[in-house]
Amino acid sequence: MLPCKVLAQLGANCINYLWFWCSVFAEGHLDVVRYLVTEADCDPDVRDDDQDTPLHTACRYGHLDMAKFLVAEAKCDPNVKNKNGETSVQIACWSDHLDVVGYLVNEAHCDPNVKSKRGETPLHRACREGRPDTVRYLVTEAGCDPNARDGSEQTPLHWACRVGDVDVVKYMLTEGHSDPNATDNEGASPLHTASRYGQLDVVRYLVTEAQCDPNIRNKDEETPIHTACLSGHLDVVKYLVTEAHCDPNPQTNNGETPLHTAGRKGHLDIVRYLVGEASCDLNARDTNGYTPLHTACSMDHKGLVAYLLAECNADPNCTANNGFTPTSLAENTEVVKLLLQYGGVSKNLTKCLLAAQCSTLVPEPISSVFVVGRRGSRQEHTDQGTDN
Repeated sequence: MLPCKVLAQLGANCINYLWFWCSVFAEGHLDVVRYLVTEADCDPDVRDDDQDTPLHTACRYGHLDMAKFLVAEAKCDPNVKNKNGETSVQIACWSDHLDVVGYLVNEAHCDPNVKSKRGETPLHRACREGRPDTVRYLVTEAGCDPNARDGSEQTPLHWACRVGDVDVVKYMLTEGHSDPNATDNEGASPLHTASRYGQLDVVRYLVTEAQCDPNIRNKDEETPIHTACLSGHLDVVKYLVTEAHCDPNPQTNNGETPLHTAGRKGHLDIVRYLVGEASCDLNARDTNGYTPLHTACSMDHKGLVAYLLAECNADPNCTANNGFTPTSLAENTEVVKLLLQYGGVSKNLTKCLLAAQCSTLVPEPISSVFVVGRRGSRQEHTDQGTDN
């Protein structure tokens, strides 16, 4: 241990050692912290660049004796906030030091429902980090509000569903009496959240035990299937369709079906399942008149486009409300070539010429758009006008 008489010679630098001894080592070095505060005249409430105090630091590392000294003897304010608006109790919850949390709430009288700049309470932080023992204490003994809202209007249950800790989710619902259908500022329920983050066990529990509506809509009219398709969680999609009996063809505010969503994000495995097993409508139109093929082409998902054309017989010349075909929306030359091979046409002559001249199927120079159909027969399409 660094001798106290050496610390006394450090002058202003000893303030750095206060954080050092609060953070790195265990309670056996409390005497050094006490010396720095009581004899070396270190300010116990001094802040670092993150506006953390030594108390924040001691709580982060679970040094209970140091926390007690700083509060009871050094008279540190246990409710002081750092630059994120977090108090020591929020930091202790985040780092899972239940004994420190208990002391701060029971003896230091910290507010158990204090909110950070993002609106998160200690219970939000405990659920967010998956701290089941801390969650139980905060709800049953500290009296934390299980339905408190953060800055995004999410409850602690939303965060537990996002993390995927089924035990915490069960506890929050059965003992904490959290609202299983609470919605955030985007209208997303805990089930939307669990589906979006691929937490299948939580999804199953919410549907079967908490009786959550598997067809619940957010503000954009998205269902949990939409959010699972968005993030590419095939196992969740399968469960919602086959076991929760969700409608596989619901449409959002802009008319997008789950098949559109999966196609837009390029999730080929989900598209295969929705088309092959869930019998989703391959020709469904959104409010722009776009089919899933339009959507896949607009994002240049070549493998997905190939599947829709070759195995699903998607129409490469279906027109949207603005007259655009899938070829009109494709930007990737390989995708354009693929569409041309299956009979696709576009009003954009430059695009089609470039793709056709690059293709081994059409090697000779051309002045009009020639494409090769499914059976290899050449078809001629006269170009008229240009796309907007």
